[in-house]
Amino acid sequence: MKRILILGASRYYIRTIITARELGYEVHVADKNASVPGKEFAHHFAHLNFSDKELLSDYVLSEGINAIVPLNDYGVFPAAYVCEKAGLPGVGTKAASIAVNKATLRNHWQSHHVPNPKYAVVNSILEAEQAATTIGFPVIIKPAVSMGGARGVTYTKTIEQVAKNYLLAKASFNNNEVLVEAFLNGTEHSSEVIVYEGEPHIVAIADKVKTPLPIRVDK
Repeated sequence: MKRILILGASRYYIRTIITARELGYEVHVADKNASVPGKEFAHHFAHLNFSDKELLSDYVLSEGINAIVPLNDYGVFPAAYVCEKAGLPGVGTKAASIAVNKATLRNHWQSHHVPNPKYAVVNSILEAEQAATTIGFPVIIKPAVSMGGARGVTYTKTIEQVAKNYLLAKASFNNNEVLVEAFLNGTEHSSEVIVYEGEPHIVAIADKVKTPLPIRVDK
């Protein structure tokens, strides 16, 4: 029986854990919270902080895990690191590090001529004000790293709002980089894709519904 490790065991992951069991896998789950409800549905529960990539690596190697499934942004880089170390399939640490940092992602796309909104990576209120003025209002101010949930993302329409929204973005994660981007008015969609042996397989396509302005959290 193949062993998979799901990173996270909150109530949102219970359906994934159950489905993995129904598919015939031996399911391990890891979470730093010892009382998460998802652990009751898995074969094995590891009480550990999976953001610690070395601790995660020790568990994967000792348990003979065959695959790692990160279900949130916190698990993306640790999973990629451990997969490389253990010789398991994964996206690789280079792609993972780009994916979880929006500033790195924007710069990477820019260098490869992938369309981007006008943007600037800033590290102070003054830089944020200058960037917003140059780009033109309204703008979106967001943390470069938020680890999901649109934490600290705000619609900003005047220079007077920049300082407050910059500080909100900066406080949303332990990272000083903040993005100022042109606001693009339109619909937003997401897609879930699994790439297996080089072939992409679309799992789901969804329409995004946002909270009312100025906060931009997915409902």
